[in-house]
Amino acid sequence: IKHHVFDESLKIGEDRIFNMQLFQQDLRITYLNRNGYYYRQNDNSATKKYLPNAFEIYMKYIDQMSTIACGKHDADLGNEVLFKFDECLATDYFHTDNPNKFSKKIAQIKKIFYSKRFQAHISNCTSAKLPTFLQLSLFFIQKKIFLWMYIRIFMKISNNTFKRIFGVSFF
Repeated sequence: IKHHVFDESLKIGEDRIFNMQLFQQDLRITYLNRNGYYYRQNDNSATKKYLPNAFEIYMKYIDQMSTIACGKHDADLGNEVLFKFDECLATDYFHTDNPNKFSKKIAQIKKIFYSKRFQAHISNCTSAKLPTFLQLSLFFIQKKIFLWMYIRIFMKISNNTFKRIFGVSFF
């Protein structure tokens, strides 16, 4: 255990990577049915606030997880990348604190959408494990039909506005 430390250069997932590295060791582990720590939600945490490069930070985490998993969980990691990409549309690229113009935001999304790195992860997705809306997104992303992203962006922005006004989501 003493040779493993949190990778503090990561802003997301450092605890999960630490645990995955630890579980690969030849250790005796005991399960205790009790709370060992409490997870506090903080509005200033990396997972809550606007980060201009949030998806890139997340991809560094995915790359490390992929290395640790040695190809054993590519489908799960691919699904996780798809989920986070979809989530980042509203929470990062179209976050209210993002100062960029619409055209710049779209350019950032297109750069990721068409990148070999992103497409490689997406090619590993298993649609059977995805909710319906992400199955549809997966289809269009794998076919490299960017028009779908405009639709998803509109849906995400509309849903956030609706939720802010009425306190509930409509999709």
